[in-house]
Amino acid sequence: MTISLRGFSQNKLSFCYNDSIKYSFGLVSMKMINMKEVIPSTYIVVIDLDDKQKMELKNITRNTWLKLLKDTTTDWASNLLLYHLKKRDAIEFYAVIKNRRDWILLKKNKEDLRYWKKYLINYASQN
Repeated sequence: MTISLRGFSQNKLSFCYNDSIKYSFGLVSMKMINMKEVIPSTYIVVIDLDDKQKMELKNITRNTWLKLLKDTTTDWASNLLLYHLKKRDAIEFYAVIKNRRDWILLKKNKEDLRYWKKYLINYASQN
């Protein structure tokens, strides 16, 4: 399936494709706010993006993100990019979900798509 992304060529968003995404995980250590409040440790998705790619991500619209998440050639990569951008806890990816197939079976439709749809409504209103 060819993605028709308003204002974007496939080359411009080449880092959004499942077969080209390169990612790793980083551990964000626990942070003690005060004696009663602690932010627990989390794992985050780390994707090394250059300045041009970061700018391209900022210009992706809500509808384009939704298209990327639904397309079988970009769904995994766009999900990882959103985890990276939002710094959403990715412990399940670090511990259990090792690839796109695992993600589809365990989390894509059960949680992530619903979560990103809600998040992107707010994202669109802020941009």
